[in-house]
Amino acid sequence: IRTSTSSEMPAASHDIGWSHWVEKNFRTPKRFSEGIKAVFPQGGEVVSLSHPSLRWQNADNDVFYYEVQVSKDCSFDTNPQTAKTSVYWELIHGGMTKPENSYQIPQSVSLQPNTLYCWRVRPRIQGDGKVVEWSKVFSFRTGEKVP
Repeated sequence: IRTSTSSEMPAASHDIGWSHWVEKNFRTPKRFSEGIKAVFPQGGEVVSLSHPSLRWQNADNDVFYYEVQVSKDCSFDTNPQTAKTSVYWELIHGGMTKPENSYQIPQSVSLQPNTLYCWRVRPRIQGDGKVVEWSKVFSFRTGEKVP
């Protein structure tokens, strides 16, 4: 890092106002998923929409990027050798969704009627270089006839 006293923006690289280079390190704070709670749908709630909006809140309110997974398999197995069903997985910016911290099931995903689906989220920030654990698993059930 270095700074400049030059009034020109941007300062030329050869400007005499530049300070000497200084090396600085910083880390973002460690993040956890324990503070993530389902807002809608909550445990096993029946949804009548074919493409519901999953919503959560996080006690850590300065986290914006999340990974979201949705599947009929509550273990979210993605191993091609052992997986029994699809796991939908997406990275989103929770501050840009309406409402905040939500995930709209895409039109391209066809939910089956009268079926249990599981979902979970995790912060994407990796302050110490380690992947953050997933939140607890939340679930919902589709109605008899999904519109």
